[in-house]
Amino acid sequence: QNDLFSFLLINIEIDEHENITTSLFVSPNHLIFLGNYTELKSAIFVSQLHLGDRIKYIYKNEIIAAKIQNIYLTIEAGYYALLVQSGTIIIDNKLVFYYTSVKIIM
Repeated sequence: QNDLFSFLLINIEIDEHENITTSLFVSPNHLIFLGNYTELKSAIFVSQLHLGDRIKYIYKNEIIAAKIQNIYLTIEAGYYALLVQSGTIIIDNKLVFYYTSVKIIM
């Protein structure tokens, strides 16, 4: 089965002085930590991010608040996700929270 799914391509500014940017390609239902707060309890769905929001990012061995520059909706075939119940991890220097949601097809 080759279903189509929504993904968000998010461009992130890591260091405005050195013009360093990166991208995040993730489903709208993933949770990510906002960079405006000091506690890790500030996770929101990626679909709730707005231009100018800041997310937690690891840069030069420090957690920084990277700024969202652009958000693009894309439709792709298939997807990849960790199959675990929940947890907090670092993926490509982004601090993310994940959980498993399973759709049962009968």
